[in-house]
Amino acid sequence: MQKQIIVVRGVSNSGKTHTVNYIADQIVLSYMRKQCSSVHYAKLKITIEVLWGTVKCGELMCVITIEFKGVKITIGICTAGDFAEETAKRVEKLVSYGCDIIICACKGVEGKHDKVYNAILAVAQDYKAVPLTTDHLKEEPDSIVKTKVADPILEQIYKAVDAFLKL
Repeated sequence: MQKQIIVVRGVSNSGKTHTVNYIADQIVLSYMRKQCSSVHYAKLKITIEVLWGTVKCGELMCVITIEFKGVKITIGICTAGDFAEETAKRVEKLVSYGCDIIICACKGVEGKHDKVYNAILAVAQDYKAVPLTTDHLKEEPDSIVKTKVADPILEQIYKAVDAFLKL
């Protein structure tokens, strides 16, 4: 499986952290539902290791591991993405964990304020970058952000994880 880093980009208060948190929540819930859906998936194991932050403050860095019949895939989550050096250090830690997929927030837009984005790419050189933007949805309700940004990427993640784990 090609390792990838999904970078959710946007200006301040455009829904980056919210989108990353939503994606993380949906991944965990989806595989927990699958685990409970039939005896076949009873051996599906989901673990979450929080590396930094709390759900209460909204900023979080964690690793989600999904394992099935001895095969596992790790997904790194980093919601803090405002400052280049700080964000790069957190992403670098997720890379060192060997995450197969990393999903992170990144302040700035393409062509403007690329410092954070470039810092992320510099520490995740072996990853295929998948940039997403939330700027065009800044004034939209959360349901639109989820439908237009998060849900399509979730489908790609589910397909990659299911194929890798042979679910």
